[in-house]
Amino acid sequence: MKINSQEKGILIVGGYGHVGRLIAKDMAPRFPGRVVVAGRNGERAQAFAEELGNGARGIALDATDSAAVEKALEGMMLVISCIDQEEPHLLRSAVAGGLTYIDISAELDLWEHARELEDEAKQNGARVLIGSGLVPGTAGVMARKAVAETGPGSTLDVGILLSIGDNFGTAALDWMIGASGREFTISENGRNRQVRAMAEKRRMVFPNPVGQRTVMRFAIPDQVYYPETLGVRRAGSWVALEPGWIATFFTLFVQSGLLRLLQRLQLQRGLTSAFEWLQRRYEGRNTYVLTVKAEGPDGAVNLYIADRDESGGTAVSATIMAEALLQDTNIKPGVWLPEQVFEPAPYFNELERRGIALQELSVQPEDHKHHHLNKPVSQH
Repeated sequence: MKINSQEKGILIVGGYGHVGRLIAKDMAPRFPGRVVVAGRNGERAQAFAEELGNGARGIALDATDSAAVEKALEGMMLVISCIDQEEPHLLRSAVAGGLTYIDISAELDLWEHARELEDEAKQNGARVLIGSGLVPGTAGVMARKAVAETGPGSTLDVGILLSIGDNFGTAALDWMIGASGREFTISENGRNRQVRAMAEKRRMVFPNPVGQRTVMRFAIPDQVYYPETLGVRRAGSWVALEPGWIATFFTLFVQSGLLRLLQRLQLQRGLTSAFEWLQRRYEGRNTYVLTVKAEGPDGAVNLYIADRDESGGTAVSATIMAEALLQDTNIKPGVWLPEQVFEPAPYFNELERRGIALQELSVQPEDHKHHHLNKPVSQH
């Protein structure tokens, strides 16, 4: 018997994890009887599903088992991946089955693999959205708005200030540490350039009370694709950590080669444990600031979002994008990045409705360290 699309399931893989459970809590009441929480531990998945109510159910799923993944995707319409995939079985199976798939991953290898599946996705009717969290994700829609206002051939910088006291999950910490020092290729003025995470720095202006900060280039994949998706001539993705001494220590740790040594000796877990201790030490200091600056022939624009709980922001972003894909049949099959799919005005209206407001930073050129005015951005 053919299953009606309105009855098909929404599979949240990593659904009882840090971000996954926030997405599931948001979606279960709106899609009763359709949310399926999946994770390695079936008992935990089912217990959380019972906590969610609204007809949610839980299943055990080992995402490294391709046969198990194919079975789990039967009867599903949408797959939301909140895990790091050693092998992209979820992605490949979703594309093969012509499903809708979104991923909050900031792992460059997965993005590259997804782009390789472009033709297959179009043939099978699959719609794939990668980088659907806060950064990448919301940052891409901010970038689209900023570049539209500054004109063709703009330069673009995305900066994220993260507080160590934020409630990151272990997987997020592992990814941040693992991506540090990674080499990758970006495009600048039409030419490729090899860069390394944590090896380049610049100054960026954040809203008060943060002010001007030193940020480090990080291995966030959106910067690789902005020249293609937005037509910018240069893009960079940068990170700063709060308090500042942690950023200084971590940068020196990476640049000295000690991190690479730990990774070779498979002792990276010790560094993750140290960061988890710092999380507890600075618990409650969980402000994040996401800023996007574009400069082009029509001027400069600096947009930002400041809020608490980066994981919560990631979950809100992913939920908005997932629901848009479920409801908007005009989004065509293929592999997409957020800035290619979402019009800024309706996206930021919905984001603000959920408590996260986009604002604009006005900088006085003679002293951009102190004189800036924060103002809300109209979406109409």
